[in-house]
Amino acid sequence: MKDKKMVELIINKLILAAETEDWDYIDKKILEITKKTEYAKWAFKQGIYDKNDNVRDLAVSIIEKSEIPIEKFDEMKNTLIELMKNDKNPYVKFRSAFSFVNHGQGKYDPLIKKTIEIATSDSDVKEIAKEYLSKIN
Repeated sequence: MKDKKMVELIINKLILAAETEDWDYIDKKILEITKKTEYAKWAFKQGIYDKNDNVRDLAVSIIEKSEIPIEKFDEMKNTLIELMKNDKNPYVKFRSAFSFVNHGQGKYDPLIKKTIEIATSDSDVKEIAKEYLSKIN
């Protein structure tokens, strides 16, 4: 029970950071939680559906960076493709595409490559996008 409370506390802090656009805190904290599946579970089951653009960005960033078993990531693919196609936040689209590359999804949908190519022109994610693009070219 203590673990569950700690996860909930950290998720709430991450949500607050996303809502206030404290991306430095988020980037640092995500690196600390990548091995714990509870965070990716929250991101996929709840976070990506949040009405706040920044919380959705947080959620997809967690999915991108987390260690997710291949069979669990397979369950996420269609939803991530939908986010790439339809989310109004470009960072949700970019991070959705990045997650495919980070999780080594072999043959890529042309939309993934196109989305990453678009991300190379965004100053906030340009370098990340270039690195991912080099992995699929």
